[in-house]
Amino acid sequence: MEKYVCEAIEEAGLGRAVRTPGSGSGKIKGDAFSAVAFTIECKNQKQFHWQDIDQAKKEAEGGKWMLVIRDPRKPEFKSVYAVVELKEFLKLLKGDQGEEKN
Repeated sequence: MEKYVCEAIEEAGLGRAVRTPGSGSGKIKGDAFSAVAFTIECKNQKQFHWQDIDQAKKEAEGGKWMLVIRDPRKPEFKSVYAVVELKEFLKLLKGDQGEEKN
């Protein structure tokens, strides 16, 4: 899952992304390290658990967090979702709307 997320970040043109050594247990928090302004926690499991959001928040140490999950009912990596707080999502939308389109 971490490899998929890193590849998706790079393919989107958001810079280099790598799997975090030790999966968040070291100085670098989260499962994927990149220029994306969120601490990213990845989950590839059969059921969603609210504790996964708690873990993502804890890894972010008060900063921006993102939980990336996949739908296990679909073929692998066909349905992948990013879970963020609504306030952060709205800030992202506002930032996109504030840019001039050429």
